[in-house]
Amino acid sequence: MILHTKIIDEKYEDISQDSLSDIPSPNSSINLTKIGFDSFGLNSDLTKSMVEHFAFHHPTEVQALAIPEIMKPFQSVLVGAGTGTGKTLAYLLPVLHHLKAEEESAILEFEKAKKDALIKVEQNQNQLILQNPKLIQHPLVNIRKIGRPRALVVVPSRDLVYQVAQIGRRIGGACNLRVAGITSNMKLRYIRDQLDEPVDLLVSTPGCLLHFIKQGTLSLSRTRYITIDEADSMFDSGFGEELSQIIGPAKQFMEKLNRPCQFIIVSATLPKTIIRVINNEFPDISKVVTTTLHRTLPGLRQFFVPLAGNSTKDILILDLLRRAVTVDKRILIFCNTRKRCEALQHHLHSKGFNAVYLTADMDAKERFLQLKKFQTPSDENQIIISTDLLSRGLDTVIVDHVICYDFPKTIVDYLHRVGRTARNGTIGRASSIVTQKDRKLADQIQHARRRQAVIGE
Repeated sequence: MILHTKIIDEKYEDISQDSLSDIPSPNSSINLTKIGFDSFGLNSDLTKSMVEHFAFHHPTEVQALAIPEIMKPFQSVLVGAGTGTGKTLAYLLPVLHHLKAEEESAILEFEKAKKDALIKVEQNQNQLILQNPKLIQHPLVNIRKIGRPRALVVVPSRDLVYQVAQIGRRIGGACNLRVAGITSNMKLRYIRDQLDEPVDLLVSTPGCLLHFIKQGTLSLSRTRYITIDEADSMFDSGFGEELSQIIGPAKQFMEKLNRPCQFIIVSATLPKTIIRVINNEFPDISKVVTTTLHRTLPGLRQFFVPLAGNSTKDILILDLLRRAVTVDKRILIFCNTRKRCEALQHHLHSKGFNAVYLTADMDAKERFLQLKKFQTPSDENQIIISTDLLSRGLDTVIVDHVICYDFPKTIVDYLHRVGRTARNGTIGRASSIVTQKDRKLADQIQHARRRQAVIGE
């Protein structure tokens, strides 16, 4: 028997939260149709490569606002923008530009020094080299060093390492910039192969990065650009201490070597605690906030399904799925724990739904294969069950319908979960099962726009 539940349909674009009083108002709106990537002064090879690989001719709001700020020499920048708005390219493009400009400047200085030496010393080449040994060195020898990445992107998960590194390689390859990504689950031989040559931009998780720094394989002595992506995850209790062990030494090298370092902090949400940490650590940071921050995407249609009477979550999920599979091909279900994911998968299998579950502790290769299958166009419905592992930053995961089997614990988690769908101007749906203990937070989410108020402390 199918239990037809009462579904509360709310289409609110605004999701306030307890951080709004601590962050600046969105930066001035701009006409994006009149702006091209060539207007930012970016390296032309980078913009051509970006258009070739991603077919983007006009920047998104966050790109139009953030790129000019990050292009300022060593100006640290906080970027706050909603999910699915193009934040990765917003920081990768200007950082890669800086790296290439650094190389071009070194080559120009080398050529100038060589010309000056030739003018001053009118003798044969052998004697010239003896009087100026630096002329026999390649102009980039003092810039690109093995085990000394010039730029660093720190992300919270292995999946994001693969994604960001892949995007960086596609764009940076046009400028002969070397982008590498390393994670703790990679084979040591592969990691050594990645680090045996100079790396221009390195993508990694905090734990993996610290492991190789402590081993002496890596050093931040040459790192002049550090990006912390998914900052609301990275500055929480799980990563805060590890990040301090990365930021602290980087700042020490700044003072010791008397050279600047640009810090870029990127996040789709900015809770009060994150704002406090950032303001304390980077008092002069420039803040770029878009109109999408703390908002669900315009194409998202939200449903809240109350659990009442004799019904159970297992009954409600079957009812939701039977409806969803008639219109949605890719469905992502969120649970709060690994055990819940596993139990739900068994339940759905017993009812004829071919669902798989992905968690952080499963084999990375298997997870990659499952995600690839999920992304491959098919006439069959694809259903993935996951913890919040898949709620953050994975732009390559295309989702038609998000279902919260377990209601998220915080407003931040809710924003990230529903942000997996309705991305890049598409239409998507999000359904959440709401128990009695979830009711307060669900009500705050549903009424946020009407109240135009801050969600509780």
